[in-house]
Amino acid sequence: MEVKLNMCMYEFVKINKEEYNELYELASSKKLLFASPKYIKICEEYYPEIDYSLHKIEKLNKVIAILPIIKSKKYLATIYTSPMPGMMGPYLGPVFINDMSNDEKLEIINLIMMKAGVLYFDMSLPPESIKTSGNIFSDGFSKFVELGSKTNIIDLSVGVEDVWNNMVGRARTAIRKAIKNDIVVEVDSEMNWIKDFSSMYSNMWSSIGISNYEKQEFFEALNNAYAQSDSLICACAKKDDNVLGYNIFLVDSSTMHCIAMVANHEGKKYAVHSIMWWECMKKAIQMGVKELDVGGTNNLSIAKFKKSFGGREVVSKRYKRIHILFWPLYKMLIWLKRK
Repeated sequence: MEVKLNMCMYEFVKINKEEYNELYELASSKKLLFASPKYIKICEEYYPEIDYSLHKIEKLNKVIAILPIIKSKKYLATIYTSPMPGMMGPYLGPVFINDMSNDEKLEIINLIMMKAGVLYFDMSLPPESIKTSGNIFSDGFSKFVELGSKTNIIDLSVGVEDVWNNMVGRARTAIRKAIKNDIVVEVDSEMNWIKDFSSMYSNMWSSIGISNYEKQEFFEALNNAYAQSDSLICACAKKDDNVLGYNIFLVDSSTMHCIAMVANHEGKKYAVHSIMWWECMKKAIQMGVKELDVGGTNNLSIAKFKKSFGGREVVSKRYKRIHILFWPLYKMLIWLKRK
């Protein structure tokens, strides 16, 4: 289905940080933490190679949404994304100023897809933020690709007992195993052990030949920004005072996101990730957090673990706009990635 969009009704305007910050504060109650001025500032400082471009969307001279766009270089091309693939924030897309219907949101998505970027634009939306598919406007000069990324959403509002009962049996078994082996988990809203975590995190990625991962400075910035606001939940698993693993979660409005997890060989043997997740979920329930986004289940190697905690499978929308001049290169890059 092709959407008929009256472009005369809309304006897509670049704005400065001060105006963006003011409009973000006016946005509807479920704000996206990854689009917040504070998170954007952290990413700007940590990823010097990227450039944030801030925009507002107006309809009949009334601001209805704001959007951060990231400009970066890929090979010889300049690409525009929201967010940049690989960043800790899994979603971005527009922040809606007021609650609106699905059709109104779709109009905004179409406007963004038409206006943002030149050769390539890639935008990932939070799960269930828009409930439609196949309705992307076409301009004759670009190809539009709609993708879906799977994740599980666990309802924490039902309380500790029901969350426990809704888990798959192997998750409960793993937690009992950790308890039986005297694994102790410390849960806090402050990362007092950033250096130790970063060392273990670095060793994990280096051991499989990956060098592009967040370093200690990034997690220090997260800690400085969010530890005092209960937006950060951290877990450390120990046995006999020996550290076996860490988990880090960010709380976005009423949703908790797992953004980093690491365990050494001994920690994996004692299933420390399972008990850390469980203790962080209990902490989140105590704080009044409504749900846990497990952080994607497309990676089969970790999807089994994440799905064992229950929840419902949802799909987050990802839209790409590729100019026909860039299309052959895009197809070649996809082919190389699959090789």
